[in-house]
Amino acid sequence: MNRKKLFQTGSVIATMAMTLVAAFAVAGQASPRAEAQVTTTTTTAVVVTTPAYTRDLTIGSTGADVVALQTFLVARGHLVMPPGVAMGYFGQLTRAALARYQASAGIPATGYFGPITRANLNSMGGGPVVVIPPTCPTGFTCTPNNPPVAVCPVGFVCTPTTNPNPTNDGSEGQLTEIEVSGGTDSSVEEGQEDARVLGIQFEAQDSDITLSRVDVEFDLSGAAGNESDNLDRYIDSVSLVLDGRVIDTMDIDDAEDDDEIFSFRFTGLNARINEDATGRLYVTVDAVSSVESDDETTDIVVRIPTDGIRAIDEANITETYVDSTDDLEDTFRVGERSVGDLNINIDDADNDDRTVSIDEDETTEDVTLLAFTLDSEDQTNTVTDLTVDLDATGADASDIIDTLYLFVDDEEVASESVGGTGDVSVSFDDVDFDVEEDETVDVEIRADIRELDGNYSNGASIRATIQETGIESEDEEGDDTEIGGGDAEGGLLTLRTSGTMVDNGTRNASVRTNVNTTNSDDQGVYTIDFTVEAFEDPAYVELSAFQGTAETDTGVNYLIETASNVTVTTGTTTATLEHLNGGSRTGSFVRINDGSSATFRLTVYFDPSVSGSYRAQLYSINFAETAVQPTIQEVTSPEQDYETPSVLVLD
Repeated sequence: MNRKKLFQTGSVIATMAMTLVAAFAVAGQASPRAEAQVTTTTTTAVVVTTPAYTRDLTIGSTGADVVALQTFLVARGHLVMPPGVAMGYFGQLTRAALARYQASAGIPATGYFGPITRANLNSMGGGPVVVIPPTCPTGFTCTPNNPPVAVCPVGFVCTPTTNPNPTNDGSEGQLTEIEVSGGTDSSVEEGQEDARVLGIQFEAQDSDITLSRVDVEFDLSGAAGNESDNLDRYIDSVSLVLDGRVIDTMDIDDAEDDDEIFSFRFTGLNARINEDATGRLYVTVDAVSSVESDDETTDIVVRIPTDGIRAIDEANITETYVDSTDDLEDTFRVGERSVGDLNINIDDADNDDRTVSIDEDETTEDVTLLAFTLDSEDQTNTVTDLTVDLDATGADASDIIDTLYLFVDDEEVASESVGGTGDVSVSFDDVDFDVEEDETVDVEIRADIRELDGNYSNGASIRATIQETGIESEDEEGDDTEIGGGDAEGGLLTLRTSGTMVDNGTRNASVRTNVNTTNSDDQGVYTIDFTVEAFEDPAYVELSAFQGTAETDTGVNYLIETASNVTVTTGTTTATLEHLNGGSRTGSFVRINDGSSATFRLTVYFDPSVSGSYRAQLYSINFAETAVQPTIQEVTSPEQDYETPSVLVLD
């Protein structure tokens, strides 16, 4: 979209917002804020339609959809556009306003306009559809897009037409309990915006109190050696934020310099604190984009000096606050910005080894090979390239996979055809997706699996892995992001046109004492319940069990292990496999039809040759498509889901 088109679109939406406000005034739809305590009138929601939101928005975004979002946030009372600043650029103020809206709507308050928030706004019909008219106290006229004052709603300035404050009862009041509060940044990074460097709190006693002036000083008298004593070498601007709202901003050029002390006087604030309420005021700064290394150790003292706060009560009495004993100050430094970090986090439960049902004659689409998250720290990081390693058995990876897909937050970002021989690596280049600072994105590698016929054999397998070195990313400064957390490895997918899927159930362990057996006085007793589901063709499971990993014409294989995961081959072991329910019994076989399941119980009795803690593990399910000895062995995974607890068994 060119600039002319953007300007025209933004103007239309801004004009629409102005017309909306004018319509409220003509209709007489005005009601005061709750704290004004004056007579209210009922307001009617007004419908405003804008195009649906179709993309994510974040710091630096521009366009008509940014204008639409800002119009919505202003109308909802979350955003105040500074005087003379046009809509259409997504900056820090918009991000903070969006976070306030998200919190009010039960959405994670990230300040990032992503799929969740986009769906929320689009569910209203596309853009800011239902808008509640702004409220304005009786005797006031409201106009949009100016800093809020006194009893006006957020996003509007009230011009008195009669009584400048109809709720005033003439009470005298004062600010009390003035003290420094926490939540500030002692280390500010170059380029950081809205960094809190001093916080104070106070209480309005006996009256509503309106702040009219605040003085702020930055003291660089402690700079020494090669450190600069010029404030513009550290920060670009200073703002006051009262209870989460920016009430004024001053440029660094507005400061008065007196012997390395730089003073800012914020006047005409008209920022109100209700009676008995506690106000929280922060001094925030925007740091310069680059700070000299010699200046990184400079301690900058920020303070509100004696008589640095002027306020007015309801009796219209002006008083100054802060005396020389209050010590309202804090210290911070401006240093080099940290290199961005991305951490790989993987949930094993999302990446189990498993059997995948594939088709003999048609492609099986959208199979998830690998799922993990990327967590961003220290800046927004942009992932530029990502490489996936494909390891196959029983065939070349390209024989198994036709197309590989990269999904981020459930949206397709890129796709690549798979070629080559043997195990291959597939690169997604120039994907350029952002992971916002302190945010997380979900990443999935999906695949279209080729048909079995003519490509590979039943039982072939595939695994996808992304190594730390396989992710390339840049932070906001264009530096390489540090990648941590280890490699992301998917489960081993065994591909079959027919077979079984096993689901673990209960696993128990107990000890029978003094059984007077040949090898032991005690005997460990282990039970494992599990369910077998067949797909495509029937599966026959024989009711027999064998200790070991080699399939020897029995229904299941099992192992005895120590608590430290060492397989035990000594001692005396017997086992039974019972059919509990599901399927149909024919002699010593249980038939499980396609799409049906049956539940079994493996019971293992173990007499050890040495006293110790032991457990049992269901190693595999063995089956055939007819009532014959097994022809297919399905190894269970992950193994810990098919292990009993360990119990102490005495010899």
